[in-house]
Amino acid sequence: MDKSWMHETNRLGNRYAEGVKEFISMARNHADGRNRIKCPCRNCTNRYYKHIDDVEDDLFLKGIDLNYTQWIFHGEDPFLQNVHTQHNNQNANVEDTDDVEEMLDDIYMGTFPDANMGESSTTPNPTSNDHYARPFDKLWEDAQRELYPGCKKFSKLAFIVKLLHIKTICNWSDKSFDMVIDLIKKALPDGESLPRSYYEAKRFRKDLGFSYELIHACENDCVLFWKEYADEEECPKCKTSRWTYVAGTGTKIPRKVLRYFPIKPRLQRLFMSKEIANDMKWHKNGRVDDGNSLRHPADSIAWKEFDKEHSWFAEESRNVRLGLASDGFNPFGNMSTSYSMWPVVLMPYNLPPWRCMKDPYMLLSLLIPGSKALGNEIDVYLQPLVEDLQELWNEGLITYDASTQQTFQLHAALLWTINDFPAYGNLSGWSTKGKLACPICNKDTVFRWLKSGKKMCYMGHRRFLPQRHIWRKKKALFDGTEEHSMAPNELSGDQLLQQLMNVTNVQFGKGETTRKRKRTPNELNWTKKSTLLNIDGKTKDSAKARKDLCHMGIRKELHLQTNGTSTSMPHAKYTLSKAEKTKFFDWLKCVKFPDGYASNISRCVNTQKAVHLPREAELAGPVQFRWMYPIERFMGKLKRFVRNRAHPEGSIAEGYLSVECLTFCSMYLRGIHTRWSPEERNNDGWQEEMSVGLSVFSQRVRPLGAAKTVRLDNKLLTKARWFHTKDRDRTRRTQNSGITVPGEHESTTINYYGELRNILELHYMGRKQVYLFECNWWDIGNRTGMQKDEHFTSVNTSRTWYESDPFILACQASQVFYLNDTKLGSSWKVVQNMSHRNIYDIPIVPEGENEEDDEDNSVGENAHVQQEIDEDSISLHRDDVPAVELEADQLKELIAVDEVFVELDGSTFFNDDISSNDEIESDKEEESPSNDETNTDKEEESPSNDEFDLFDDDIGRGRGRQGQGRGQGQGQGQEHVWQDMPLHFTSQEEETELGSEMPPPPNGQLHEMLLHPTNEKEVEINAKSSKGKWALGIIPITIPPNTQGVIGPNASTFTTRVGYIIREYAEFHHMSWTKVPDDHKQMLKNRLACDFTLDLNRIEDNKCLEKALGYTFSNARSKYSKRFMKLPPDLEAAKADIPEDLTEEKWHKLCDLFNDEKWKAKSSRNAKNRENMKSNHTCGSRSFISSLEEVATI
Repeated sequence: MDKSWMHETNRLGNRYAEGVKEFISMARNHADGRNRIKCPCRNCTNRYYKHIDDVEDDLFLKGIDLNYTQWIFHGEDPFLQNVHTQHNNQNANVEDTDDVEEMLDDIYMGTFPDANMGESSTTPNPTSNDHYARPFDKLWEDAQRELYPGCKKFSKLAFIVKLLHIKTICNWSDKSFDMVIDLIKKALPDGESLPRSYYEAKRFRKDLGFSYELIHACENDCVLFWKEYADEEECPKCKTSRWTYVAGTGTKIPRKVLRYFPIKPRLQRLFMSKEIANDMKWHKNGRVDDGNSLRHPADSIAWKEFDKEHSWFAEESRNVRLGLASDGFNPFGNMSTSYSMWPVVLMPYNLPPWRCMKDPYMLLSLLIPGSKALGNEIDVYLQPLVEDLQELWNEGLITYDASTQQTFQLHAALLWTINDFPAYGNLSGWSTKGKLACPICNKDTVFRWLKSGKKMCYMGHRRFLPQRHIWRKKKALFDGTEEHSMAPNELSGDQLLQQLMNVTNVQFGKGETTRKRKRTPNELNWTKKSTLLNIDGKTKDSAKARKDLCHMGIRKELHLQTNGTSTSMPHAKYTLSKAEKTKFFDWLKCVKFPDGYASNISRCVNTQKAVHLPREAELAGPVQFRWMYPIERFMGKLKRFVRNRAHPEGSIAEGYLSVECLTFCSMYLRGIHTRWSPEERNNDGWQEEMSVGLSVFSQRVRPLGAAKTVRLDNKLLTKARWFHTKDRDRTRRTQNSGITVPGEHESTTINYYGELRNILELHYMGRKQVYLFECNWWDIGNRTGMQKDEHFTSVNTSRTWYESDPFILACQASQVFYLNDTKLGSSWKVVQNMSHRNIYDIPIVPEGENEEDDEDNSVGENAHVQQEIDEDSISLHRDDVPAVELEADQLKELIAVDEVFVELDGSTFFNDDISSNDEIESDKEEESPSNDETNTDKEEESPSNDEFDLFDDDIGRGRGRQGQGRGQGQGQGQEHVWQDMPLHFTSQEEETELGSEMPPPPNGQLHEMLLHPTNEKEVEINAKSSKGKWALGIIPITIPPNTQGVIGPNASTFTTRVGYIIREYAEFHHMSWTKVPDDHKQMLKNRLACDFTLDLNRIEDNKCLEKALGYTFSNARSKYSKRFMKLPPDLEAAKADIPEDLTEEKWHKLCDLFNDEKWKAKSSRNAKNRENMKSNHTCGSRSFISSLEEVATI
């Protein structure tokens, strides 16, 4: 295009006029409908935007800038990537000129084509017409107004934006800003246009579209005073007043205020900057989808399935996919202060990994006030956001794209939420507590109530293994059982919605009139229809947990051990001794990572429910785009905004709005430190690449210390490192001196390892430089210098070699770091390769290509790891570390678990759970076999009386006859700890126990203990042990060698316990005790082993339990048989008459058994055998073994 007309002196001539006409025509086409362009006249020199007609007038009146020869701002392609155009106006450089006008133009086109924000500009003394003037026009005026008369470097708006930006970056207080601006006003010449205070300076934020809405809320979280309730003076549900009245003034203040940051303008703002607008299309235009890697959420199954189901949404790459995060935090930083504020944050996932989940792109949408935790009432506050999201999904929003300079219809979709497990329950509506806590397993959750720990545990993890996986059959390594169940099916969205249809009558609010309702069985765990290192006090390996292992009958090596009056807890295999802990922490103290490799290791502790995490990674992509760490850091930033502790929400809202506004504005600022353009810490500049000469002079070598994103190709990716010398590393908390380089040694290719000793810069003629690294190389020529195992490579740093060849080119070096090797010694170091955490090894789509999504959404299955494990050879505890003896306070906690402690002082006690004498005493129809039948029928191996201590008969004769039988003298001065029988259940425990293997008493009856005092002394029930004896409920008993009965003062306690265990947990519907399954017998034995000093590997102990349980089993069932025979012959009528101490299911099974012909024949045969007995051999209330013991002592 001919530009010679620019030098015409006659600006009224035809040649100049034709040139201006062509220039304006090109500029108008380039503006693409906008009516404002940069003015290239000699006064403006492309620094200010003006209406296109005004630009044409200025070209005639003032002339065009003669130095503006490349019309890059008006449609002509630049011939250089960076143009440095000199202007007349004091030789100012374009790079030093702020693009505030460009910012206003982008905002004007993107958000305010017809805007009228209704707030005055930053002018200190607004005129009477300011209220009616368009604020955006006032911003244009401020952008073109000189800071003071004759100032050509700063406009009023540019200076205010820069000053506010410095305030934000340096965390100035409002008062300090007022002091600084007052000082500047005094220093500037008369006629300056600065505002008087921070309050006036920040007004431009709202003119630019940065604002939030105040919505009043009920104090009890019932409703928002919004929409249909906007004019209400009190809550329509709980009738609480909306206002708090100030005494004496009549001023009313809202009790609770929600701050809503509208999401629509914030999503539009993502497309106002050309660079960010391009990145918002990266997931489709810049991502390589090879179908084998998960680098971004766009590679996930959920993303691709969503695209298939909603193809109209996927066709427009600029449609935004969002994640929502929320959690409560205390804004005061003082955990003793009860306050819980809930921010709701949105994250756009269209962005590339180096921008995704970063602070500038995290959008605060709601700030929900405290001071109580929200719970399900969070739905009340989500209403404004949900309404906007629904509009964005259904109708969309006209949005301007600065990268294409076109408008499009923007839609948005919410993909998932990010939160911890308690907040998960609040947002989803699925209760994350109780029996069905897992929302993924849903109604198929496998749960178990831990009686001692008083908590629910969740089992069934092996269901997710392949059906033939060897771990499914391992009992001892897990919960004592084999796993044959299949993994639960994944629920579809339709199935979840069907479950939600059963949830009704949900009332929000925390007022007195709103009470928690009891869920029906069909509602499962749904509470609402949702809109969206062994440290004390921290370890879960407690004495209560060990007691639960004993109740479950698994991992016997870890059970609590009683030795006389003390109780100890063996060290588990994974625990560390005190010396080992000290050694480990000393090792951690010496760990140094390279800069950019990892954060503070002391903060890197995380605990998660890991069963479902692999599947979630398949569904939603890499975990770093869905975890809570960035959200927690974001909340930490919000906490620092609190300046006024009386109004923390207001402080946070104002602070966040300032940061959001000035972060956006800083993209258009030049010559100032911003979060988009941080200053280099070591900016030595790049050497210019030479087209000729040696390659050694054209290497890009300089320290990389800038905290900014750098996109590198595959070759540069492995060489972007930051090196320090070893001397500098000694004074730093990071390690950057480790060096490795490939090379040859004795014709073998190896990796040399060493440390950086010095950095040399060699200068040559022609201003050429070469950087050399001088290194110490570790001698790795044999095993005395380097050792490798399956996981690690260790080098001996006390041996060096190649002292005469220490130099390498800096570009040849790769970085490693070293960790102390605790196994080989102090001079040995473990080598670790380094990968910078801010460098993303992601392939880039070549220009001109746009790969479509791979249709194959399948993710390759990992190879199943199966390892043969010898369960008998695995030790679960440590023999080399002494067991931990429990302290008094730990014993007290366990006593609380057992609920009651009975201390006797010459008293006799009985438990009414044990059947009375007439109920348990056998009659002629008792099924105990005779000796003849025992010899001929191996199935009838019930214990005979001459072999066994008559437990229940012993108790029966004592009941109600104080002073008779065992009641006299036995147990005097003894202490007994009772378990299970006197256990009082809370409503929650009673509900949860019904589904476990340890059910509560039948018909919900509580187990009570009747205490019969003797010698007119009351029985004292204590919650603690005197002298600590048997504090864990493990009661010492004696079973003499070659016998099968219990002797000693605690024999009666053992008898009582056996009777309770049989009645509560035994399955009576089997034909005889020998027909009871072995695993059920083992469960009964394990319960007794938890309470008494029994060794199930000892023959006498095992036989004693077998016969005691068998005899009591027969006696107990005999009682129910007698009851059945007294009932009418109609079976259904008999089943309806359920005994008080049996469940309906057990009684029905017993009735079916008693009605069976085989049972009737067996009962008749046993009755005849008893008639043939010559005598009923018994010695009264004493057992034969007790009598023999007494005789032996005479």
